[in-house]
Amino acid sequence: MATFIDRKTVEKIAREYAELVKKEMNIEKVYLYGSYAKGNYTSESDIDIAVIM
Repeated sequence: MATFIDRKTVEKIAREYAELVKKEMNIEKVYLYGSYAKGNYTSESDIDIAVIM
């Protein structure tokens, strides 16, 4: 059974992830895309993050 995560929590996790990775790599941008970015996510959705270096 999948655990449901609301969009606000996903955005917080993405920001924290970006800050952590920035310490190790030269990152220009981090984007949240897919169903969470569009707002049509379900309990089965994954979290799509693009990292631009």
